Amino acid sequence: MLNLPRLLCIPTSADFFARKKELKNKQREEERKRKEEKKAKQDSETRRWCHVVINLKGGAIKFLGTKRHHGKWLKDTENYVVKGCFAMTELGHGSNVKGIETVTTYDSNTGEFVINTPCESPKILHWWSKLMFDNVRIPMENLLNSIADVSPDGEYLSAIRDPDQRFAAFMAALTSGHVNIASTVMYISKIGSSIAIRYALSRRALSITPNGPEILLLDYANHQRRLLPLLAKTNAVKHVDDKA
Repeated sequence: MLNLPRLLCIPTSADFFARKKELKNKQREEERKRKEEKKAKQDSETRRWCHVVINLKGGAIKFLGTKRHHGKWLKDTENYVVKGCFAMTELGHGSNVKGIETVTTYDSNTGEFVINTPCESPKILHWWSKLMFDNVRIPMENLLNSIADVSPDGEYLSAIRDPDQRFAAFMAALTSGHVNIASTVMYISKIGSSIAIRYALSRRALSITPNGPEILLLDYANHQRRLLPLLAKTNAVKHVDDKA
């Protein structure tokens, strides 16, 4: 037999433009995924910020304040005209509200509350903020007093006599916040699951036969065992959240 030299396979212009189109589509898909991941992160940050302003700060005004406080701050809080934060955590105590060391003293001469952070350990920490109070004065009229109040001469007043029940009444304002935290976790889980599964339906890795098509990640059993249970859990949490 006559051994003929192998002919060089020179791509045609059609092959070139097809490859160029394929690369361009791939770049567009990668850019879309980057934008989707960036949007997901921004959405979660915005949701968390809204949770602090509306549910924690706004919830405290709604449940612990009176009509006077509602008229002064609630509508503007809901419309993001008045911004604020919710400081409850100390470095030395975590979220142990009963054990915090920050002290508020009533000054009957001026009708103001004076807030002080006595030492280094109870710097109030909430996510990214670090606050220390040094003789910060708050007008008495700003006290959210639907559950308990202070008389002009400094007497503590409350219709709830039992300290534990009174403390529970104060903490009830956080219930909506706790529900919202669960909703936020579910929301982020939905985004994460969606990104991971979409990627697994487009990314290929290895092939079974020589020169055969590469296999989608989601066709691998190991990948299915990692992603599908998480998807099922996310859907279950969503159904529970919808009924909450």
